Amino acid sequence: MANGFVSCGNLKKERTKNLGEAMKKHIVLGCYRFVGYHLCEFLLETGEEVIGLDWNSGMDEDEREEKALSFGRNSNFTFYPIENRNTLDIEADSIIHVPYYDFDDLLLDIKEQIKGITDEVRSKGNVIIEIYPFREELIDEEEKIRLLAPTIYGPWQPKGALIRSLLSGESFSSLTGLLDDAIYVRDLVEDWSQIINLQPGVYELVSDLDHHLKSCLEHAGNKEEIPLLTTRISNRKTHKIHVKTKPDEGISKQKQHLEIQKKLQEWKKK
Repeated sequence: MANGFVSCGNLKKERTKNLGEAMKKHIVLGCYRFVGYHLCEFLLETGEEVIGLDWNSGMDEDEREEKALSFGRNSNFTFYPIENRNTLDIEADSIIHVPYYDFDDLLLDIKEQIKGITDEVRSKGNVIIEIYPFREELIDEEEKIRLLAPTIYGPWQPKGALIRSLLSGESFSSLTGLLDDAIYVRDLVEDWSQIINLQPGVYELVSDLDHHLKSCLEHAGNKEEIPLLTTRISNRKTHKIHVKTKPDEGISKQKQHLEIQKKLQEWKKK
């Protein structure tokens, strides 16, 4: 560790042009969370330079270590603890990604740290991409692409999420207000080259599969009649995510991942 950050690994993948001609530096807050982790993984695969920030609260340490090891093999990834953000030099052509979708019950000091980073980025005219649950009420803000997402599922979905709970037998949080739509997390991040090129504004992410969440729940073994919302807010702009991963395949991948994680935990206890 030096200057408050860790530069990880020495394997550098060949750069591609998936995210446009000009390669930019990407700053991902919550890089060891759910969407944040998958976004970092995809950006690194496409040869982008990624700076990840995270904090200690609200996350299992074993999960953090496993994700850190997966990034540690790529020299394009640099990690900063959010507490040391003042040592981070945010360049004028950086893009900052803030997946609020991942952030349940943020501590006040973390909220202030995030606000400080986003304020600094906006002062330099940089693009900020934020992701929220679809229930959030948002307004257009200059330099911000703000995304409202339905259920996002896949490996590393956090505890308490409905699909993970059905697959693992864990307890789940409230079932109220679920929209009958869903997006597999890898399908979301693979659309990032399109998202980056959106005009600033608020967009609702929409999959191109009808009754997507209902299908996911059926494949996850749900036997209850869960009320799902089918009506959207009509005046919202939308951005469509193409379904590359069908619900049966996505649920199968998430189930396999949970089974592997369970075996790893059992092995560590021995």
